[in-house]
Amino acid sequence: MPAADSSRRLTSLATILLPGPPGHTLEGIRECFQRHWPEMAEMAGAEIRDAVLSWSYSGQEIYVSRMAAPMPWGDLEGPCATSVLWKNATAEVMTHKEHLLVVIMGEAAPVERARLLTRITAALLLANPSALGVSWASSAVVVPAAIFLDFALKILPSGPPLWIWVDFRVGANPDGSAAGFTQGMAGLGLMEMETRNAMESPAALRERLNCLAAYLIDKGMVIQQGHSVGTSAEEVIVVEFGPSSFGHAGDVMKLNYGAVASRWKYLTNDSLAPRPAGVTLDRWRFLFRDSKARHYLYGSILFTAVGLASLFGGGRYVVGGIFTLAGVLTALFLVRWLKMHREIFQSAALVPGILISTVPPRILVMTSLSTGTGDGPWGVKLIPAPYLPKEYRIRDLELPCVASYIEGSQEDRWADFFPVPLCLGSSNHAMLNKKKGEISEAEFLELWELVARDRVTQKVNRLYVFKSLPSSVIPG
Repeated sequence: MPAADSSRRLTSLATILLPGPPGHTLEGIRECFQRHWPEMAEMAGAEIRDAVLSWSYSGQEIYVSRMAAPMPWGDLEGPCATSVLWKNATAEVMTHKEHLLVVIMGEAAPVERARLLTRITAALLLANPSALGVSWASSAVVVPAAIFLDFALKILPSGPPLWIWVDFRVGANPDGSAAGFTQGMAGLGLMEMETRNAMESPAALRERLNCLAAYLIDKGMVIQQGHSVGTSAEEVIVVEFGPSSFGHAGDVMKLNYGAVASRWKYLTNDSLAPRPAGVTLDRWRFLFRDSKARHYLYGSILFTAVGLASLFGGGRYVVGGIFTLAGVLTALFLVRWLKMHREIFQSAALVPGILISTVPPRILVMTSLSTGTGDGPWGVKLIPAPYLPKEYRIRDLELPCVASYIEGSQEDRWADFFPVPLCLGSSNHAMLNKKKGEISEAEFLELWELVARDRVTQKVNRLYVFKSLPSSVIPG
């Protein structure tokens, strides 16, 4: 097999810890692939040379090297001491006598290489039943063999095995806040995350970092500097890119909890007048129409199902406990999300929206950002509405929305607003038409002017601020 050009290829690495000489054979590894990932069973160009097994798959070169000596303890001591998944990691890992280095070299995307490395490592564990566990290089975590196989065989088919790929280090500060960071996101082609002043418990911070990591792995590096990653407008957690406070190389994504608002804020100014939506939220409708509510619901079901299956089906108490706890926490986030939106639909400001795209559904929404009297500035945002009811998926349809607001550093203006179409939380068409009628025609005209003059791009969830509106008509 030709040597890899390290200047052009990226590398992913895992280490399998063994109590003695490896017991796998080429045919045994093929059988493991055939049983779980048949598309990988061919092992094209497989050969063994100088105790190194190599083959290629999907443009990637795979090398499995036998090392007839323990892995250096200096590389394992810290991960063993902090391991969440391996209860007696230090004592058990110290007994290993040999190890296998599993290396993937290629130009595939980092997440794809991580998936491939997870499968190959799992196949080697199956072919070496006496293996103790795995050390995952990019996250610096150690995982016992049985738990690693649970993640690879049960979790990987439906989502990333986060607890292998990423380490979430959290702890409490003396003042009651929490601090923490990730280790492993860089290996997935993403920024590491960290915070020193999380206004929540270490367990809640771990769950937040976990959810953000899953989101970034799925969507890519879509969170940018200045974005807020709070779960609602009640908490403003602002992203800042900069040097790490925990020793990571390069810039990291810092979560700044310094601007946490005390509660939801609602617009009451002369530009839009005190115009609360006054709509009773249909929680069941909102549960399946709002994207975040659906994510919380399905996440809670998935985490709880995996946790209970691990607890009662396989006796994996650590994995089962972690996933069951994640399911409960996600369910609590869902309850909190529904409770806040019940208040928002009643008390937050009624604002205009226009459906400017049906595939995918996207709504352009406008509001005044003034916190007092005056005509501006004006905020405009394009929001996705993937679960918009079919009867409302009519291009150029004018829609009543409700918006909540968050405070910023300027007392005379809101920092951002968060609109929601009223039809996501109510099926009362007569009431929705009535609410639309409460929004002046002039406000919808301003939105049409913005669309006609192409003053707002197609970037969703980005706030655009205008000192003045494009036409001579000012809502009032």
